[in-house]
Amino acid sequence: MNLSSLQCQLNDFEQHRIALVNKLLSFKHWYENSGLHSSSANYIIDNAIDNLRSLHSYTAVAVGEFSRGKTEILNALLFSRYQCRILPVRPERTTLCPTEIGFDPSLPNNSIQLLPMSTRKGGSSVSAYKKIPNHWVNIRFDTNNPASLQDALGRIAEKQYVTEDQARELGFNCSLLNRHPENINHVEVPSWRYAHINMDHPLLVMGLRLIDTPGLNAQGSEPELTLATLADADSLLFTLAADAPASLSDRTIWRDYINQEDNSQILVILNKIDSLWDDLISAPSEEACINSVRTETALALGLPLQQVVPVSAKKALLAKARGDSSLLEKSNFEQIEATLTSQLIEKHKLLIKHPAIEDAIILMRQTRDQLHTRLLDQAEMLQSAQNQSESHHSDGLITVKESIKEMHRNVHQASLIYRSHERSLKDQFEKLAQVFDQRQLERIFNYLHDAAADPDPILRPAMKAAFKQIQRGLQTLAIEADNANHLLKEIYESPIDGSSMPLTSRKLDITVQKNDFSRLKHRYEKHLQSIEDSPHERAVVRYFLLSLSHELRRFITDTNNLLIEWHAQALTPISYPNECQKQLLQKELLILSRLGNEQKPSDQQMLAIRAELTLSEDRLFTLNQLLDTIESLEPTKSVTSKVVPFHFARRRSSV
Repeated sequence: MNLSSLQCQLNDFEQHRIALVNKLLSFKHWYENSGLHSSSANYIIDNAIDNLRSLHSYTAVAVGEFSRGKTEILNALLFSRYQCRILPVRPERTTLCPTEIGFDPSLPNNSIQLLPMSTRKGGSSVSAYKKIPNHWVNIRFDTNNPASLQDALGRIAEKQYVTEDQARELGFNCSLLNRHPENINHVEVPSWRYAHINMDHPLLVMGLRLIDTPGLNAQGSEPELTLATLADADSLLFTLAADAPASLSDRTIWRDYINQEDNSQILVILNKIDSLWDDLISAPSEEACINSVRTETALALGLPLQQVVPVSAKKALLAKARGDSSLLEKSNFEQIEATLTSQLIEKHKLLIKHPAIEDAIILMRQTRDQLHTRLLDQAEMLQSAQNQSESHHSDGLITVKESIKEMHRNVHQASLIYRSHERSLKDQFEKLAQVFDQRQLERIFNYLHDAAADPDPILRPAMKAAFKQIQRGLQTLAIEADNANHLLKEIYESPIDGSSMPLTSRKLDITVQKNDFSRLKHRYEKHLQSIEDSPHERAVVRYFLLSLSHELRRFITDTNNLLIEWHAQALTPISYPNECQKQLLQKELLILSRLGNEQKPSDQQMLAIRAELTLSEDRLFTLNQLLDTIESLEPTKSVTSKVVPFHFARRRSSV
């Protein structure tokens, strides 16, 4: 497995995503031209398309302490063709700000956007500044010129010297910063708060997004990095150094930021194994030494052995630059690429299972079934009318018409029952939406802002009050969610149209919100402990509280958005079929009214009605084709690579 395999799988995923978008757009066009109208159906279709369009193929975040080789891994993965280091790597701290590497067509191509550290003075988050382009410094580069790339991307590591007062205002603890070699009153801080590299690298264009981070426990690190970015990642590349694996600081990062209930998407990269290469011992002894470190690391972190991959990113970059396949094999770097490919294949397989896409496919199936049933009835009605003698034609039409009217009355009655259910669910939704009342929340945030203005005496009380209030809210939300799910169960089991339906995935589940809040609370309590255990300037504490306020706001916004989306789709599986059937029955009644205009339908009438049925049959055929195509959009059958015990293929001397 090599980089071409990752590139091929990324391409497969991107083509699959584009194909799904196009098929859903075709369904939307079909729906708009079918004479059917439903706001809930439009919502489901648009939601599925929007989710697919915003979906990255794969996001990997490199995390860990300083000087573990995170940036070198990205150099070896993306930039080996330049035969030099593109991202800055030096013995001192290199990646001083979070750096996102990807391709976004809405941004200037082949450019780097840098957010100045001075923007911290306003107290706004990086996410907020992403919506304000004029605050960013934009630098273009030439991807065919390595020197141009190095100059532009080297800006990531830029530092500046500021006065202690300025550093405090930016949220730094001056006692932990390096001093100016000639002016002890000035301290060193990063020049940039965030960097976004936007380039048309083949892997990036296909949807790969990589995020390089400074040490997660670094001075002045962005809180949203560890809360939002890590949570959204498909893979966390937790990087350790083979010569000092799972140090105390590494374990602290693992415990406070990374370890969670499901660690399946974590890949521990045991980097710098070249430090363990030794020409004075045998190859088997060397392999045993590396495998011993690998095993100890897996045990220390409580991970399966296959999730710990020993590599040498430095030697991999050198091997790729020189075209040295033996050194590349010894570096074991291709195992990272193989693991990323395997994880991407798994994500690819689950793409069709995305809730928004599943909803759209269910909608298509329901539309097909309803249209098919009604077409059979219409065809039978037309045949009956055609075969009736003149004397019995009117009686036959009356019988058919009464039958359809009875079905229409049943549909109308079902609509009334549904409206009653809808009102009950709306009442329950309002109880859910009132849990995080905006006025009450504003009091919490105002309290935090007041504490930020004068943090010393009320730091812990401010945090404690904020967390306590939201914890109570989550407890209330859990109770109301149970009530909502109980109500939904009753609705789905009641015979609206004569039969009950399974509740399926419409239940309201706030487990993710509970876990997210627990992680957020844990992280800030750890920060609070570090603030209380060491001297911090007031500005540092102020930035800490403002960051907490931003994260709590985002958490509550995301929670409320979840409730809104749940309410919008909770009853769709039972509401839409009824709406669709009602509209199709109205069309049948229209056909009947045409047939009843004369004692016996004229040839022109029969031809016109037959043509209308043929058009409906053509629409059903088109819908069936669309649905069959979507359901057959399976991931390319790629061969996955198993992570095998580390070994050298042949003996090589150190380079």
